[in-house]
Amino acid sequence: MKRLALILPFVLTAVLLLAQQPSKKTAPPTPSSKPAPQAAPKTTTDQTTTASDEGELEAVPDQNIDPSGTTPPPPADVSQQQAAVASIQKRIPAGALSLATSLGKNILVVRVNGRDVKTFPVSVGVKAHQTPQGHFSIRHIVWNPSWHPPKAKWAKGKQAAGPASADNPMKVVKIFFQEPDYYIHGTDHEDKLGAAASHGCIRMSQADVYELGRLLQERSGAARQPLWYARVINGGQTASVMLPKAVPIVIGW
Repeated sequence: MKRLALILPFVLTAVLLLAQQPSKKTAPPTPSSKPAPQAAPKTTTDQTTTASDEGELEAVPDQNIDPSGTTPPPPADVSQQQAAVASIQKRIPAGALSLATSLGKNILVVRVNGRDVKTFPVSVGVKAHQTPQGHFSIRHIVWNPSWHPPKAKWAKGKQAAGPASADNPMKVVKIFFQEPDYYIHGTDHEDKLGAAASHGCIRMSQADVYELGRLLQERSGAARQPLWYARVINGGQTASVMLPKAVPIVIGW
């Protein structure tokens, strides 16, 4: 008890001193202690898609770019087609590019310096709607095209269809060789390739016509980045490209 009585005054004194001291507040962090604000990510825009940069382009508006700064990825089939295009580009040698179509064999041949380097199965016009024969030039390509029924008996009652519509017989791209009536285009009747089946145009599988369209642009001075093609195909818009250098095509039997 005596020991407790001796210690108690010191304890009381310490408590009183602590009570008299002002409470310490945590100082706010100085400006230098704040983390540096991170710069907002920049949205990259493919400059080849704007009408001001490419006068021949009719579409691919800016709203196809996600405002968050990211562009929707292309569907898996487009990615596979892009890989196929990269592969064929490596295999096809440099040189003068031309095309040839055989109406009897229903094939389209890619030639470099007159030598066959790639063959695609196609469907040409039936007997009542024959594909024209002769020498032509490809100067105009339309991606994700719409379709307007021609003033022909076989098209009577058919309705126009917009880009990428299930009712649109023009799939992926139109490659004109005798504008405005005759062109190479993708089809959803791929089971008929290798035989005459069209109303005069040249039909190709959707994967093959995508590959051909990109090849023609690469070799004629109208190359585009893979993102451009993905944006056109995904965007529901039509993009028209004029080739700076025409590609010759011969069509015969």
